[in-house]
Amino acid sequence: MSDNPIFSSCRSARAGFGFSRAGFGSVCVGSESARAGFAGRRSGAVLAAAVLVFFVLIVSSCSCGGGRTDDGGQPVAFPFPEAPLMVQQQGPVAVAEYLCGHFWNDYLDTSRIFPDSDTLFLGVTRAALKDAVRNYAYLADVVSSDPEVFLSNAATFRSTLENLLGRAASLSGDGTCPELFRCLADDLSLYFYDPNSPYRNEELYAFIASVLAESPLVDETLRGRYRFEQGLCSLNPPGSVASDFAFTDRDGKVSTMHSVNADYTIMFFTNPGCNACSQIIDMLMSFRTSSGLGLSDLIVSGKVAVLNIYIDSDIEAWMDYSASYPADWHNGYDPYGILRDNSLYAIRAIPSLYLLDSGKRVLFKDAVPEKVIAYLQKRVD
Repeated sequence: MSDNPIFSSCRSARAGFGFSRAGFGSVCVGSESARAGFAGRRSGAVLAAAVLVFFVLIVSSCSCGGGRTDDGGQPVAFPFPEAPLMVQQQGPVAVAEYLCGHFWNDYLDTSRIFPDSDTLFLGVTRAALKDAVRNYAYLADVVSSDPEVFLSNAATFRSTLENLLGRAASLSGDGTCPELFRCLADDLSLYFYDPNSPYRNEELYAFIASVLAESPLVDETLRGRYRFEQGLCSLNPPGSVASDFAFTDRDGKVSTMHSVNADYTIMFFTNPGCNACSQIIDMLMSFRTSSGLGLSDLIVSGKVAVLNIYIDSDIEAWMDYSASYPADWHNGYDPYGILRDNSLYAIRAIPSLYLLDSGKRVLFKDAVPEKVIAYLQKRVD
């Protein structure tokens, strides 16, 4: 779907994470909510409408009917899957779940007829292939909006990605489509791992990186990078208990993350004066449940706590700025520097937002704020 937005703004990369995949430009301070774009602004009816529009558009672009034909070397449309009516009636997450599981089947079926061209990728243009990866990442993001559904589909996602990259490696290796594997590797890395991708998903990228790190089609230097990134992504994955750490507030009191008691904990890594951080703070402070409860009401009731942590070293700057943070949040800094060395958390860009349950189990990792807010609105009223 070529009208999906390219990511228009960005977060500030931390030292050591300043790279950006081709297609995003440099990583910079910007608006998290604007960066989230189409995929980020979803809750309730908006999510349902977005998936429905997506489904209608991709089905209308399919070559449907009795089969595909070779029309003299002209590119063909990417063969998107179609969700059965019964699945469509189960809602947007079910539709996205089904489409993810079947997304690449027809494309990788080389028994279909498609133009034999050195400039095409199994019949589709390079741009169409990249759009397909973006659409797949979007659908995976919809599935991940429900953490339980996403975790229950983890094996299916791994199997789908393993088959995709395995078939691409085979088709590249035998000369059928020499550049397919490389292009898919680039695009999957771009949409699932770039710090400014609204569809970023370290759980899926960890598996992608593990496959790429073992592929003989990947240069050894890049294999080392993929192994490193796989290791970073393995820290605090969804479903795991988030690693505990100490923090110090502006009065010098030392507490631990696990000592924060609430049904849900929003863990928010920020910098003083960060524009994107301020925009997320405004979003969190302004959201309301269906009964009109705001974040402060949820904090008082013990349903939600916000842990706002500064992980860098300019403590004086943080102290000067810290009074501007909401007083009912747990605002603090990392007194020992353990969050900076990537041994507990790989915080690749600021701001970064996590959502934890009452047992400090990770529900969302480095998520766009709209996803966190939509999840809470359904569960804390």
